[in-house]
Amino acid sequence: MAMQSEPTESAKANFTWNTTDATEASLDLLFPNRHQQAKISDPDDKILRFFVIGDWGAFDHYRELSSATDALNDLASKHEYDHIVTVGDNIYYNGVEDIDNRWKAWLCLTVFKKSALRHILIYPTLGNHDCYVNMYNEVKLSQYDYQWRMLENYYVKVTPLKDDPKKFFVNFMLNSCMTICPKGNVYQDDNYECTRFGLLPGGNEVQAHFAWIEANFARYSNDPDVAWMAVSLHHQPFIHPGEKLYLIPLMRKYGVEIIFTGHEHWNEYSNQEFDYKMRLLDREYGDVVLNCTSDEIFTTETRESNFNYGEKFHQFTVGTAGAIWVDKTCPVLDMDVNLVYRSIMQTGSMSVEVTTDLFSASFVNGDGTIGYRVNIHKPKAQS
Repeated sequence: MAMQSEPTESAKANFTWNTTDATEASLDLLFPNRHQQAKISDPDDKILRFFVIGDWGAFDHYRELSSATDALNDLASKHEYDHIVTVGDNIYYNGVEDIDNRWKAWLCLTVFKKSALRHILIYPTLGNHDCYVNMYNEVKLSQYDYQWRMLENYYVKVTPLKDDPKKFFVNFMLNSCMTICPKGNVYQDDNYECTRFGLLPGGNEVQAHFAWIEANFARYSNDPDVAWMAVSLHHQPFIHPGEKLYLIPLMRKYGVEIIFTGHEHWNEYSNQEFDYKMRLLDREYGDVVLNCTSDEIFTTETRESNFNYGEKFHQFTVGTAGAIWVDKTCPVLDMDVNLVYRSIMQTGSMSVEVTTDLFSASFVNGDGTIGYRVNIHKPKAQS
């Protein structure tokens, strides 16, 4: 599959920015209460909730982005949400190129100023488009937007659970601009991408990040108060060869089985067995395995799957919020992962609900409907 980098000149020609978009952005800032109000905290609500959004910062597709966040605003008016996670490509096409001229970032962030979202903090990770000029400007952006909380280019987000505040959901917020090009990576497309980010493939910064990942995986996997662990990053670990070789083995070793990711511009749920042997170690995808034509695929009888904790690795790709250019659902190419659900039907994002014994992730379409839901059940004795 072709790499997602900067759009072609012909693609750029199709992008439009008009007065309707500008008006909507201004109204979101001036009159956030024209949307539904935030849910008042309910002391009897024992579910931790947060959103995941990816590939979203398309200033020239403001209406699509606003549609995706309208659905989130509606949910936040009905239930209390703790925070928002981004899985990269926060600001197209080159991130925040100049921190003193950050109008694109300002414009994109207005969609989170709607009444039920404006008090929810945003915890970002970086995507390839965020890294092309200066990834550290998105760290600096935390000084200029009260919701944006990115103090380092990778970090750990620890959130107490509501049904037992002594237990925690731990989310490792990784920088996949580094994890795609570890030392010894043979996939040259990703090595080339890293040079575009100003990084040396397998260099000191990359090795330091992997050392940090293992140290923190070890730390939190041995903490009895950690109920759930996940990673959030832009490039899909079950697709990119460098991550297959170096990140997935660390996740196996320390029992991190939930992945939030983006990069491909579709919503997708896929999983993998713990003892699976990687086949495609020098490429992202193989040959066509399903020559379909649909915009949506799901391989189960219903739009819901249930698993026991420890049964599978789970990868949630959330890449349709901005709808810049949409990857085709079909045909399906061979992957080192089991495809369960994939859709480009609508813009969208994800709502996650967590207790000590249940993790539930729902793909939320722009019209508020649920595209697919995955539940992972954990006996309380394991929490």
